[in-house]
Amino acid sequence: MDFERFAEGLGLTRQQLDILQCVYRLKSDGEDTSPKTILDEYKRLRGKLMLKANLFKILRFLKVKGFIIRSDHGRYDVNFEGIEHALVEKREYYRRDLDEFEDLMSDVEDFFSKSKLSKFKPVVEYLDHTPFFLKIAQTSKTAKRLYALGRFANITYSQRLLDFIDRGNCFRDIHDLCFVKKKLHVTYLTSFDVDYIYNHALKLYHDPEWAYRECEVIIDNLKNLREIETLDLIYLEDLPGLHLVFPERDKVSEVMLYLRDNKGEIIGGVYIKSPDTARSAKEMYMKEYEKGVNLKGRKGLKIIKEVKSQLRSKYGNKDE
Repeated sequence: MDFERFAEGLGLTRQQLDILQCVYRLKSDGEDTSPKTILDEYKRLRGKLMLKANLFKILRFLKVKGFIIRSDHGRYDVNFEGIEHALVEKREYYRRDLDEFEDLMSDVEDFFSKSKLSKFKPVVEYLDHTPFFLKIAQTSKTAKRLYALGRFANITYSQRLLDFIDRGNCFRDIHDLCFVKKKLHVTYLTSFDVDYIYNHALKLYHDPEWAYRECEVIIDNLKNLREIETLDLIYLEDLPGLHLVFPERDKVSEVMLYLRDNKGEIIGGVYIKSPDTARSAKEMYMKEYEKGVNLKGRKGLKIIKEVKSQLRSKYGNKDE
């Protein structure tokens, strides 16, 4: 078996997969599956010790994922139905992702078709993750406004989480321009997708409880961000397939489109310099803007409360 591929398919690290394997081996041999015997089996499997605290973090994570179950007597067993469910969800996610990618390509082609008669020849660059976000930061420095659309507004992330996902330098500049100097007005359409931000936090902490706390702090801070006059966070329940960002000076002339992998993570983007394409992008964006709800409005606090409730129902601590 390709264990690395198996672990990736389930969203596990190799160590988390090792513990799952230890539980399975012990249970298959009719052995006790208490934390102590799991630690002993791990030592036999890997030839090294694991701290008890680390084991409990992993067991808690596997339980939250639905890959193991815990009896009233503190014994563990592999939950094959939970694993099968996760793999079925992954398969469906890949199918949806492919549909979204095809929609993205259709939207890009539509943008270009509208600019064929323009006297300006579009400039198109395909950029990897880091250069793409540096391009966003660079174009923001001379802009009056920045419009963005995404699953959870990165501008609301903690600096530690931004650094971890390699967007820290980009948003340091944007935070400075928007929050401190008040020279850049940022408008962000977002669905506040708690799965998206939680998965980022979980990769940072490798601990469901710490990941949950990180997300909770970020969501609570939305109340403070409502007060920033140069920031508009717009809640939109159903985002369009085209996720983008574009700066505006006296007029728009550039647009950047996110490119994602089959897990939904941003791997880079397409930078397009074309007045016609940028205008088309803004027209599409403003139509979606009209459907959204600004957190500054009277419904803002209610939306924040609902987002926090979604986080709690999906990832909040449950009794062992």
